[in-house]
Amino acid sequence: MAWSAARQGGSVAIRRLTGLTDAVGEPLWNEQMTHTPPDQPSILGVPMPPLGEAGSYGYKQLRRPAMRALARPLESQFTMDQLRAAQNALAQTAAVQQLTTLEQPLLALNNNPLEDPVEDHSWVAMLPVRGPAKAAEDAKISVSRVHGGHYLRTLTLGGFADLPDLYAYFLRDWLPERKHQLTRPSIYHRVVDGIASDDLATPSVAVLFPIHLSLRAAPPR
Repeated sequence: MAWSAARQGGSVAIRRLTGLTDAVGEPLWNEQMTHTPPDQPSILGVPMPPLGEAGSYGYKQLRRPAMRALARPLESQFTMDQLRAAQNALAQTAAVQQLTTLEQPLLALNNNPLEDPVEDHSWVAMLPVRGPAKAAEDAKISVSRVHGGHYLRTLTLGGFADLPDLYAYFLRDWLPERKHQLTRPSIYHRVVDGIASDDLATPSVAVLFPIHLSLRAAPPR
């Protein structure tokens, strides 16, 4: 299914998704992700006012360590079947090389989605690991790195079809208005539910934006 056909316009309203955790056992979605109190500084030292709108996305700020990873490229408009195949290949390679898996698979978009057209997007499936990882050319797998640093984590229950709206909300409005910007054009994603579906609009997708403080003025509205 083409991404353009799968997308249904409009942002996804905040809903609770409980019982899912990341590699260190921290919930991927909880009450604290709906807002950060305005009188509580963020981890970057700037107060973060609540989102307030029913149609907004929840968020949370966090720090992540840098990690080695096995990586396999995907097509610019990949299917769920291709994503599952890439993740399976990464897991098999990690098992053969006797590597320790540190987290569930990630999916990196190495572009700024507001500047680069969809057909030019560079997607890479990644599996964070520890150990003497080696490239496996026959499986199109290389050794890469997951960048560490400050991140803003959010979640959509609208799958990959909702990502254009999510990107626009955070990159065009939310970050500039709060004097933040992308640290690098490398946005990480994780399918936290619905990986078995072939419908791009079905999975729940966590998104990690690398962010830092910026002195740039917010763009005119």
